[in-house]
Amino acid sequence: MITPYLEQYQFARDRIFLTITDTGIFTITVKNSFVDFFTYPVNNGLVLRIENIAKVSEDGCIHPLEASSTMQSFEVTEEFRKRMDFKGYEWKSGNGECIGDHLTEDLFFFRENFHETDESIFLERNIIDFMPRIVTSRNPLLRAAKVNIQNEFARGVESIRRGKEYTGKNLLYISGLNIDISEYKNYPVTTPRFDIRSPK
Repeated sequence: MITPYLEQYQFARDRIFLTITDTGIFTITVKNSFVDFFTYPVNNGLVLRIENIAKVSEDGCIHPLEASSTMQSFEVTEEFRKRMDFKGYEWKSGNGECIGDHLTEDLFFFRENFHETDESIFLERNIIDFMPRIVTSRNPLLRAAKVNIQNEFARGVESIRRGKEYTGKNLLYISGLNIDISEYKNYPVTTPRFDIRSPK
């Protein structure tokens, strides 16, 4: 279920470029399909939070330095440049280089129009808001599973709180996640369990 989102993220990492121009301007160049234009918003897919990266002009808008039929180039904010400098990033001139791992979870989100109502869509709805954190994780599958079970746990707790059947009763609600680990080297097949308990 998360594979299409991972693919979109990998695609974006390779098609968003950081560059320093010959005149010393730090820029980001992105495909139009990642930008939420006022007159042409992204309907489905990865949306760059351009307001977290690009400099805002005096009229309160973000204007590109250059634009083509497929790409837009923006001057980055001083905050974004300092953030990259803090990471030890070395800006390249010419065509620059792709943003890669620097496309962090706070710089984008996913927009999807859900119409179906089957079980897989409910799961997708459960974690869509957390998808940037999932696809940038070292282990996306594990992160997705933990996010989903945490959301289900919270929903279960809220249902119990609203239910009159539990009024005046003591209840311990435990939710767990089983993960099978295949046999490797001299280690047998194992099934560790991650438990999530409600706070006191």
